[in-house]
Amino acid sequence: MSRITLALPSLDHGGAEKVFLELAEYYCRQGHDVDLILLNKVGSLVGRIHKDVNLVDFTTQGCRYFSLIKQVYRVNRWVKREGLNSVLSTVTGMNLFMVLTLFFSSGTKLILREANSLENVSGVFVRFLMWCCYRRADKIICTSQYCLEQFEVGGFCSKEKLIYLPNPIAIDSIVDKSKLFSVPKKKTNLYRLVCVSRLVYQKGVDVLIDAVALIDGFELELLVVGDGPDLELLKKKVLENKLEKVVTFSGYQANPYPFMKSADLFVLPSRWEGYVNTLIEAMALGVPVLATDCKSGPTDLIRSQLGSLLVSVDDPFFLAREIENMHSSNTIPNYTPIIEMHDFSSAADEYLNSLN
Repeated sequence: MSRITLALPSLDHGGAEKVFLELAEYYCRQGHDVDLILLNKVGSLVGRIHKDVNLVDFTTQGCRYFSLIKQVYRVNRWVKREGLNSVLSTVTGMNLFMVLTLFFSSGTKLILREANSLENVSGVFVRFLMWCCYRRADKIICTSQYCLEQFEVGGFCSKEKLIYLPNPIAIDSIVDKSKLFSVPKKKTNLYRLVCVSRLVYQKGVDVLIDAVALIDGFELELLVVGDGPDLELLKKKVLENKLEKVVTFSGYQANPYPFMKSADLFVLPSRWEGYVNTLIEAMALGVPVLATDCKSGPTDLIRSQLGSLLVSVDDPFFLAREIENMHSSNTIPNYTPIIEMHDFSSAADEYLNSLN
């Protein structure tokens, strides 16, 4: 068995963090020695670190920039002392940190995982840093073909370093968790829409609320699972559209799967995306999905694999029409090919191969 080192900035409830925690647990159960580097031991997922994972915590107090310099020095020293063969990092900020940290550590391979498309990168300066730094990585794993093409066309690294590798999804675990409790409807005949999302502009929940306001042919409810800085703005929009009895904000849920399982339709209204685990999770739970054409994950998963329709970004009228069409058709496409693409053990083994 081998030693595997994963690197994360923190353990906030994001898709990348959950993927790495699930990989860490899987590798531990396979008998590997697993390190998890954290720059800040904070976040709602801290309690999900597997007991056999070697947590290497580099949390540092004080001035942000001074702390960052200190962390670069400490992580570099630890990697050299441990004689690591490779490190797998994810999240753009952490990826840049690891490139700078291991800049002169030629004996350690650095593999970066990027789930976000470049639309999700804030600012020209960060893109410039990525363009300068990412070519120093040994491999870059892209979770969507769209992201891979952006990196290739943009000259972020050579084509030979790019790997397309869908996220591993723990399907059996998701199905089991969906059965732990039920989420009853206000009325049994309501058509329930569910959106699981961080409440930020990128995710387009405001567009979904506008779309719901346009639908009057049948009774429905919208259940929004998640939290974020735009919560009050979204609540205000609900009031403006007089949807107080239709839209419910359930807040962040450590286990969102019973909410997803209760849906008649799972909706992803994002303006842009990296990878969309929630779409595959909804499919695994047997729930029909509707997504916007935000180029990255949904395009790979829905149009390319199923030939199904995607909704234009920022278009509540089109979104409302397709919700009505889904309500009328009341059918569930065959999602089996997509679910099989994300078989956890196969994908996890591919991640392991990338470290060699």
